[in-house]
Amino acid sequence: MVASLSDSSEDGASVITPPISSLLPLPSGLMERLRRTLGTYLPVSDQTLIDEVCSFIAEQATDEAQVRDILTVGGILADMHIDATGITAGMIQHVAVDPTKHAVIPEIGRRVTDEFGADVYYLLENVAHFSAIEAQRRNKHFANTPRKREGNEQARHAQLEKVRKMFVAMGDDPRIVVFKLADHLAQMRERTLPPDDMLLLAEESRDIYAPLAGRLGMGRVEAELDDLAFAIVQPEDFRRVTNLVEQVRQEQKGYIDRVCQMLRDEGAKVDITADVAGRYKHMWSIYRKLARNGWDIH
Repeated sequence: MVASLSDSSEDGASVITPPISSLLPLPSGLMERLRRTLGTYLPVSDQTLIDEVCSFIAEQATDEAQVRDILTVGGILADMHIDATGITAGMIQHVAVDPTKHAVIPEIGRRVTDEFGADVYYLLENVAHFSAIEAQRRNKHFANTPRKREGNEQARHAQLEKVRKMFVAMGDDPRIVVFKLADHLAQMRERTLPPDDMLLLAEESRDIYAPLAGRLGMGRVEAELDDLAFAIVQPEDFRRVTNLVEQVRQEQKGYIDRVCQMLRDEGAKVDITADVAGRYKHMWSIYRKLARNGWDIH
């Protein structure tokens, strides 16, 4: 079952429509982005496999919103250059694992094994196990505890303990934790949950997922989660830092452009072609530095 490109959808936009009736549409923009990224590192056979995965998801998903969410997660996993088996499991988990029972749905699990192989099913079982442990941790930590942050040594050690437990829970395959990171990052980007739930996600980003990404060497994911959490947990401070950074950006733009061009010119003299650009630190990192230095941006 390989997906094919139809000419148009009801709203005139191109959609990827597998040759099966009663499928939900696969948004062309997300599909094109996913395929483009996969094409940078996967062989054609694996790219075709992911097309089949998307068709499977279009058949099993409950609504178009879930399809979009799953494709977003797939795009994040592709950005991380996860292998085809990992992307398959990371996407299919959202339709194959019962979120209340934390178990693979039997009939879907059988189809997954037949169509995508035992390795994918193995990953799904690990996802279900990990989700059960994570649900127990979340219920224990948040059900009866006020959601507030404590800047003391005890809180820091508690954070590290959570991260340690997640490493233990991920079992033999680190891709399980990468799946969770991708899911969490997608939710933080979308910000579609109610405010209280978004606050919970933001706190978990700081306490668990950002440090976890850092330990796995995923610095960009760590920084993005920190910034997204900063905007939710401390919105006034986030706006203040953003305004200060924009002010400095305007003041220093000409200087930065001149330095970048100078470096390009010097490189060209010794036959080095380089893409040189200025970059500001992430907002959370800037905020912590400002807080230590009395809010002196210079």
